[in-house]
Amino acid sequence: MSLSLPSCEQRTGSDSQLPWWRRWRWLVLGAVVLAFAVRAGTIILGTSVPAPGPGGDFDHYDYIARSLLDGKGFMLYGHPNIHRAPGYAVFIAGVYALTGRSYMALVWSQVGLVVLMVWLVALLGRQLADERTGILAAYLAAVNPVLLFWSLRPVSEPLFAVCVLVAVLIIGPALRGVIWWRVVVAGVLTGLACLVRPQLLILPIFLGLAWLWRLKWRGVAVVLVFTVVMWIPIAPWTWRNYTVTHTFLPVSNLSGTVLWLSNNERVLNDPVYWGYNVPPTTTKVNSATPYSPVDEQLRSDREKRAEALEFLRANAEKIPLLVAYKLIRFLSLGTQVSQWKKALLFVLDIPLFPLALIGIVVLWRRGTPELAATLAVLMSTFLTIAVFWGDSRFRLTIIPYFCVLASVALLAGWRALRRAVFAEQPSVSIGNS
Repeated sequence: MSLSLPSCEQRTGSDSQLPWWRRWRWLVLGAVVLAFAVRAGTIILGTSVPAPGPGGDFDHYDYIARSLLDGKGFMLYGHPNIHRAPGYAVFIAGVYALTGRSYMALVWSQVGLVVLMVWLVALLGRQLADERTGILAAYLAAVNPVLLFWSLRPVSEPLFAVCVLVAVLIIGPALRGVIWWRVVVAGVLTGLACLVRPQLLILPIFLGLAWLWRLKWRGVAVVLVFTVVMWIPIAPWTWRNYTVTHTFLPVSNLSGTVLWLSNNERVLNDPVYWGYNVPPTTTKVNSATPYSPVDEQLRSDREKRAEALEFLRANAEKIPLLVAYKLIRFLSLGTQVSQWKKALLFVLDIPLFPLALIGIVVLWRRGTPELAATLAVLMSTFLTIAVFWGDSRFRLTIIPYFCVLASVALLAGWRALRRAVFAEQPSVSIGNS
């Protein structure tokens, strides 16, 4: 049984002869409306829109946003902000400026980002395979419990994910024949995404290896241009950080803290906190907070990084177990989630992971290994970040690609089954405009 996608000839065509309810635009619109309706119903019923607590991530972003609106700049608790990336705070400030600083308006804007993500998933599915793939991927994304859960909470991941999805859509055609404007725009969007969440600063290294492998020396030119333009939106903020700290700080001062929170004896040995990001029970670090002066924050982050690395060196033989705990937590949304939500998660979400791996193989065999390699690198980077970070919410950034690749696998498997069981020829798909 061969898993493959329709040929280009089989995928082309027009859906103008189909009834309106079977046409691409209406089916995708149905997925978008479904995504919005589920979230709007949840908000209106008031069942899952918690108010943010003090001292959390949103509290920091909210403070910076209000400081911007008050004309005080990127300040956090009386000190120049080096604790948080600036992108999401700017987004919040924009929403507040338009709505009189309404928290519920921010929640609705978060819903809008995830609904937009559903449409982008449909476009990516069509770009990678055909319109049926895009439609199926959109409906999978519309009802995905992870996307639903995090679309109702003020977190930076949806904005980050939208920036990266648009960048992937733009860069895709440039991998078959270099289209430089696409490389430039995708690089700028990735840079903007780094100002929302800085984890993708390392992405050009892995993309460079993948593109050199698949595109040979042409890939070197692509990744060089991509990397240079990626830094265009980041560089002004890096220079601002240097003027504040006299230290090279590309985006924010949290890498050592994240390493320390997710690699200590607590997350390794305490069953309650297996795989979490929580501070150790004993520490040599005199911790600083965003309330502390900038120099203290820098010192604390360095000491936390050193202590985490010392812990990993001392427990090198247990690192595979530590990673396993983090991966399990990443897949289960942690012990804080009720059992019925976990059951729903496993039914609607967990199967996407193995199906996405099959989808990568299908894309590879179809003759688009450049795209398959790029998505494999991107998802591997996201997965590594999520496991390293020890927080399951970052999986929201991976789900859109899981939905698309799972749709590729499901439809390719369905076509192969029909050919094997019914001896049918591959049918012409809806079309691929």
